Amino acid sequence: MNRNDGISISGGNVTSTAMAAGRNARATVNAGGDVVVAAHPDVAPLLQALVAALGEHAAELPAASVEAGEEVATELAQPEPSRSRVKELLARVTEGAGSVTAVAGAAEALRKALDTLW
Repeated sequence: MNRNDGISISGGNVTSTAMAAGRNARATVNAGGDVVVAAHPDVAPLLQALVAALGEHAAELPAASVEAGEEVATELAQPEPSRSRVKELLARVTEGAGSVTAVAGAAEALRKALDTLW
C-alpha cells in the first residue's frame, strides 16, 4: 500500500472553508459576517425565523426588543461580528419577549446555534 501524507478523496463531494493535510499542515479561516451565517446550516433559517417572529409580534413587544432583533441581523452581516454584542442583543430580545414564546424561542434557538460556532 502506498503512503499518503495528503488527502485522498474518491467519490462524493467535499465542502470546506479550510482544509489541510500532511505533516505540519494548518488550515485557518478568519472570517465573519455572511460566513458566520453560512458556516452553520441552521443559522440563516434561524435568523430568518427570528426576524419573521419579531415582525409578526411587533405590536406585542417593546420597541427596544424589536430594534435589538434587527441589530442582530445587522451585526451578523458585519465582516467581523462582535460575539458579545450579538449575545447581548439576543438577551435583550429574549428579555423583552416576555410571554411571546415565538420570539423568545426563535432568539434562544439562534443563540444556541451561534454558541456552537463561537
